[in-house]
Amino acid sequence: MSLVMFNPLAILVSTLVAFGLGALWYGVLFNNAWIRLNGYRGKSAELEQMKAGAPKAYVVSFLCNGVMAASLVVLADYIVLDTIPQALKLGLLVFGGFVGPIGLIANFYSDRPIGA
Repeated sequence: MSLVMFNPLAILVSTLVAFGLGALWYGVLFNNAWIRLNGYRGKSAELEQMKAGAPKAYVVSFLCNGVMAASLVVLADYIVLDTIPQALKLGLLVFGGFVGPIGLIANFYSDRPIGA
C-alpha cells in the first residue's frame, strides 16, 4: 500500500464540486437567511467589510476543500476502501465523528444562532 496513490484530477474535481456546492448553498439558495442569521442588517459597515474580505475567504475555502479531499483520499487508501458503500460509510463517519461535532462546538461558543 502506498500512502500517495491518489488521482490529482479527482481531487481537483472534488475540490471544485465542494467549492461549487458551498457557493450554491451560501450564495444562491440561502444568502439572505445567512446574512440575517449572522446579524448583518442592510448596508452595514460590517457587511461591507465582510464583502471586501470575500476574495481571501474564497481562496482559503478552496484550498481547505482541496486539503480535505486529499486527506480523505489518503485515508481511504490507507484503510484500503474498495467499494462505493465503504467510501460512503467513511464519509459519514468522518462527518458525523469530526466535522459535525467541531462545527457544533464552534457554534455553541459563538453568539450566533444554530442556523448560522
